[in-house]
Amino acid sequence: MPPNISTPSTAPTVPGAYTVVENEAPSSTPNVDTPSALIATRKKRAAVTAIANGSTFIVTGQVAKALLALTAVGSKGVTAMEVATWAYRLGAYVHTLRREYGLAIDMVHEPHDGGWHGRYVLRSPVSILEHSP
Repeated sequence: MPPNISTPSTAPTVPGAYTVVENEAPSSTPNVDTPSALIATRKKRAAVTAIANGSTFIVTGQVAKALLALTAVGSKGVTAMEVATWAYRLGAYVHTLRREYGLAIDMVHEPHDGGWHGRYVLRSPVSILEHSP
């Protein structure tokens, strides 16, 4: 038998167990199932640096996108339906902006056939200093 080649193990295999092969050359292509490969292929999160209530803060991810949407529309406000292509949990993002960053955001009830929906309106003066997509 040539050196550096391992023979199959005669030990019984356990479903879900990992097998270790010694002397195996490292693969030149990363395994896409590994966490490091998944992290490398993730999209970059949005980041917003803003100033409100006299303090500067940084918001990231979907919460940052929600803040940008609220500042862009001004007193018109925004509904979950208007941002449904990316904001699956607008109410949660607004909750974070209220509780963690102290922003005043009102929800106005708008009736329609079959019920009502909420329109979120940013009441705090917010200046966006910098943002990345």
